[in-house]
Amino acid sequence: MKYFELLKLSADYLKNKNIETAQLDAEILLSFADNITREKLISLLNYDVSEKTVIFFRKLIRLRGARIPIAYIIGEKEFYSYKFFVDESCLIPRPETEQIIDLAIDNYKNKNSKLKILDLCVGSGNICLTLLLKFSNAKAVAVDISEKALLALYNNAEYHSLLNRIMIINADVLSLSFYERFKSEKFDLLVCNPPYISENEYLTLAPEVKKEPKNALTPETNDNLIFYKKIIANLEKLLNVNGSAYFEISENIFAKLQNLQTIYPNLKFLFFNGFNNKPNVLKIFFLESVC
Repeated sequence: MKYFELLKLSADYLKNKNIETAQLDAEILLSFADNITREKLISLLNYDVSEKTVIFFRKLIRLRGARIPIAYIIGEKEFYSYKFFVDESCLIPRPETEQIIDLAIDNYKNKNSKLKILDLCVGSGNICLTLLLKFSNAKAVAVDISEKALLALYNNAEYHSLLNRIMIINADVLSLSFYERFKSEKFDLLVCNPPYISENEYLTLAPEVKKEPKNALTPETNDNLIFYKKIIANLEKLLNVNGSAYFEISENIFAKLQNLQTIYPNLKFLFFNGFNNKPNVLKIFFLESVC
């Protein structure tokens, strides 16, 4: 069987499974199965595929037909042009999250700054590790409640040669005792992509998204702002006076977060729209700050 024939058959199969990116997914998986680039794949369309590749590729296509995300099938995802290993223990890095990196880079012009970074709900580490790659003298503390997610973070930190610049902590950021450990240590930059999807919204998510860990998508409580409330209430314990915090948000919680600002007269809330022109990032800093 030739490459173009195999691609057509697999793309048609995925279309029948209501997968909108059927052709692209087929190309990605066939490239992965044959250990070649997509550019190389295009040049081989009229050539025969090895039987070994066909067998492996068909296994991958069946997984995709079961609505397993591409990133979980191939075990990696690109974020800010860097490769990150991912599995079912952690969220898949998304392009919209890259705006946090853009805003942090814009805020801290000196790339040699010895920034102290705190990443809460760190997952695979795509945010804090990217920041460490961009700020060569920065160090980070990364926190997550999931030991399995922290293993993915460890693997990514090792891959990017950053283990000597990151401290990994397994802890619950909602616990009363968590913030006491930072009495003598404050940070310049806090980043967080917390669970914020409501239970009702979760029911409407695509099948692929529901394959991701639910506790990283939606809080185990009726209050889907619980992580924001807890972290914001403790910012004075976490941030230096000129420090800033960046949270990923969505338009569904935008109004509630605006209302939350009235509780903290000493904090400034700035909202940024993403590439879809909808609320995507919340920046918070102290009003006396120069950030």
